[in-house]
Amino acid sequence: DYLAYSTPLPTTKFSAIYFAKLTFQTASQLEYPSICAPKTTSAWTFTNEVPSDISSHVVVAQEAIPHIDDLNPILKEMEAAYHRGSRSVAVTFTIPGAAVNFLYSFAKIQTLKFINNNKAAVESARDLVEYLSSTSLLTKPLLDQFIAQRIHSKIFGFHFTNFPLWKLSCLLGEEWLHEDVLNALSELLYVSTAARSDDDHPSILILPTS
Repeated sequence: DYLAYSTPLPTTKFSAIYFAKLTFQTASQLEYPSICAPKTTSAWTFTNEVPSDISSHVVVAQEAIPHIDDLNPILKEMEAAYHRGSRSVAVTFTIPGAAVNFLYSFAKIQTLKFINNNKAAVESARDLVEYLSSTSLLTKPLLDQFIAQRIHSKIFGFHFTNFPLWKLSCLLGEEWLHEDVLNALSELLYVSTAARSDDDHPSILILPTS
C-alpha cells in the first residue's frame, strides 16, 4: 500500500526512526546535508517508473536537498499520484548556470522531508554539545551521560508542553520567546500549587526572570 511504499526503511539514514534514535553524540559529529533555498526546484512531475538507482532511494554524500517549501506541493499530491499508478517523482533543480534532473522514489521524498524538519533540532543539539564541552558546567561523567541521550527525548516535569532535550539550546542565547514560555509555566505551577494548598499562600515562591 501507499504507506508501506512511501515509508523509508528503518535502517535508512535520515529516516524518521533514524532521527528518533539520534543522540547528542551522533548529532554533534553528523555531516548534515545542505538544504537548497526555496524555489530552487523549477519543475517536477510524477512518473510510473520504479527507480532502481541507489541515489533515487537514499541520500548520497554531498547531495543537495530540496527545501521543504518545494517539497510540500509534491507531498500533498503524492498519495493520490500513487493510487493513479505513479511510483516516483522527476524533479528539476535550477542551479546557477545549469538545470539538473533527479528521480526520487516516494520513500526518498519522505526522507528529504525529515531532513528539513530535523535541521533545527540537529543544529541545536550541536550547539549544546559544543557549549557543554567547552565549559565546566557538567562533570565528565555527567557530560558523557547527557550526550548519550536522544535529542528528541522529552524533559520530564513539563506537563503542559512538549519540550524535547534539544530545545535546551534556547537557554544558550536567552531567547525571550522561550523565556516567556518558561515564565508562563512557572506561573501556572504557582497558581496550581496555591489552589491545592490549605494555606492562604503556597509554600513556594517562583519569581519570573524579568
